[in-house]
Amino acid sequence: MSLQNSLVTTALIGSLVFLGGCSTWDSTWKTTKALYGEYLNPPAKINYEDKGVLNDAETRLASRMVGIDIQLEELERYLQNADRPPTGESVAVLFQRFPWLSGLAAVDVSGEVLAQEPPMPMKELDFPKMLEQTSRVGLRGVRGLVEDTPLGAEVLAAIPIYSNADLMGLLVAHFDMRALLTYTSGAEDLVVFAPQGILWPGRFAVDATPLVGQDWAEITKGATQGTVSNQNGSFIWIARFLGTQPIIFATPAEGSFPENPDQLAALSHPSSFGAGGLTAPVTESQVMEGGDSSLLTAPLPPLRGLGMQESGISE
Repeated sequence: MSLQNSLVTTALIGSLVFLGGCSTWDSTWKTTKALYGEYLNPPAKINYEDKGVLNDAETRLASRMVGIDIQLEELERYLQNADRPPTGESVAVLFQRFPWLSGLAAVDVSGEVLAQEPPMPMKELDFPKMLEQTSRVGLRGVRGLVEDTPLGAEVLAAIPIYSNADLMGLLVAHFDMRALLTYTSGAEDLVVFAPQGILWPGRFAVDATPLVGQDWAEITKGATQGTVSNQNGSFIWIARFLGTQPIIFATPAEGSFPENPDQLAALSHPSSFGAGGLTAPVTESQVMEGGDSSLLTAPLPPLRGLGMQESGISE
């Protein structure tokens, strides 16, 4: 993570404890959201004049989502700087840097999957559908999508691959949100979801919460945070985006909700939902730009001592 983002993250966590003043919940939450908006989810603008004190529910939500959010933001920055056809080395670095990824695929402009890794992913994903998605920051920005599958929801993040001004296809990384639970504490009280489905239910019987029955695609067009309630109580929520795909984090603000403790079994092995290190022999397949590019069609061997400085990929 860059020094700038490290300082901002530190400032964010510090604000949960040390912000002073007597302003209302709305102005306080706006301060926290502004920090996320400026550095983790642009294009929101930070307001240095807006100060206040977070209540317990707001503090829990911010502290429980920040570790996951930082990982997602780092993946976005990495992909944004990887807008050329990948090499075996760059793909190796990608999986080393983000061990929670499930896989990677290259898709051409006609929707054909040219190569993917691992070659036989557990979930059947509609990679060509990524061509229909858009970025929030121009044609070359990151695109996102959530697919609900019989084996659980999968999040896809793609970057366009260009040759000069010509779009050649997409490089698509995908992951199961449960693989990111290792980056947060209190995951049992956190619900992560998208308009397409639940990514992580926490300890809750989600159907009994006010998070269901809402038109989240419509809600997140005009708001990035808020509160929803039903007869059992209320949840506060905040949304961040991969492209135009909202990813929503929520935690209880008040009340009592039915629970499903069996769901928490995932917390004992979150790494099993990611690739966790790929070790099969390498086979290169030239794609997209002829002899100047390659994408692996088989998993990678471990590369010892390979760091970002050695990879040739800038941050």
